[in-house]
Amino acid sequence: MAKKQNKSTDIEVDVWDSSIPSEVSNYVKDDQLRFYDKNLNHGLNMIDLFCGAGGFSVGASWAGFNPVLGIDHFEPAIRTWEYNHPNAIACLGDIRKIPPEVCQDMLNERGVNHIHLITGGVPCQGFSLANRKHNDEDPRNYLFLEFMKYVRVFSPDYIILENVSGMTMRKGGQFVNDIKVSMRRLGYNVTIKLVNAAEFGVPQLRKRLFFVGVKQNAGLVENYVFSV
Repeated sequence: MAKKQNKSTDIEVDVWDSSIPSEVSNYVKDDQLRFYDKNLNHGLNMIDLFCGAGGFSVGASWAGFNPVLGIDHFEPAIRTWEYNHPNAIACLGDIRKIPPEVCQDMLNERGVNHIHLITGGVPCQGFSLANRKHNDEDPRNYLFLEFMKYVRVFSPDYIILENVSGMTMRKGGQFVNDIKVSMRRLGYNVTIKLVNAAEFGVPQLRKRLFFVGVKQNAGLVENYVFSV
């Protein structure tokens, strides 16, 4: 059993006890809110939620999308995102404290009146099999609801949400079903697929669960179809 000394009580604690809150990095800035403002280009506009260093944004850029907003609470990651997307708004802060209407007003003021795509790599720690402290009631497991708030306000043409394969095993698959139901209630046809990055040319056996939503009655393809 892995133990460490609690300096305040001089009592040994089990570091893998799931009832003990997970450690939080000093670089996580949930108590701050900061926008790094830039001049925006226009085109197929996308918003990247839980953007991290910007994998979704880079990939979407290669496909012709224009990232206009990225949100993350990990400062080194959002700084990287900002550097790679100099013509977008980068936001550092806890997404639960950032009303989507505020972001919408900022974008409207800069001439961005329609969002074509919203992506989100919602936190996976509560689902990951590599996390020995994972549990169903980890608050991070429910951050997909924040993603849905942005979808509701911006009503994009497409939405993509991604997470680890372990999500399918939590609560008997309830999280997967809840996300699917939430997307359908917001007016999206949903395709769900477990994807191995190696099948798309990535030299890594990396499995990820993707939810792709296509807006109904918008003249778009009815259902997204994965090529592999």
